[in-house]
Amino acid sequence: MKFSKYVTLLVCAVSLQIWGCLSIEIENYFYHLQSFVDDIGPGNYSYFKLSRQGNVRIFVETLEGDADIYVSETNSKPTFEDYDFKSVTCGEDYVDIPDSFKRPAAIAIYGHPRFSETKFRCSVYVDTRDLAQNDPEQQHFETTEDEELTGWHFLLKILEFVLDVAL
Repeated sequence: MKFSKYVTLLVCAVSLQIWGCLSIEIENYFYHLQSFVDDIGPGNYSYFKLSRQGNVRIFVETLEGDADIYVSETNSKPTFEDYDFKSVTCGEDYVDIPDSFKRPAAIAIYGHPRFSETKFRCSVYVDTRDLAQNDPEQQHFETTEDEELTGWHFLLKILEFVLDVAL
């Protein structure tokens, strides 16, 4: 019984390591548009609107406390009870907003109530594969890592299967 727990932990650790490598590969496809730093009190929200078309990633790095992201295309002030997309981890959060999502999209950053203050850095990225398709002069954003990404994706699917069987 203990052996299966160790195997499960090992598979989880390897999966997390691969996710770290995979996220580096995916990050190469994103072009940084802008960043800002803000802080919010416990249980409060900081709102902003996203007008940029295309596939966009909102990335929030918590500097102090715990910041979470909520996104909505219909509600102008999304909450943890009313949203379309969310990311609620401790530390780094991101949400990928597809081009099909209605603009302007409403973004809410929530400061968890267990902290007296939450300080965060919010960064907005656009998928450069969209830029390259829409603007021929932007071809220099194109990367050649599709084959490596596919290999990582395949390995990740195998590890997910092993993890599902182990649990």
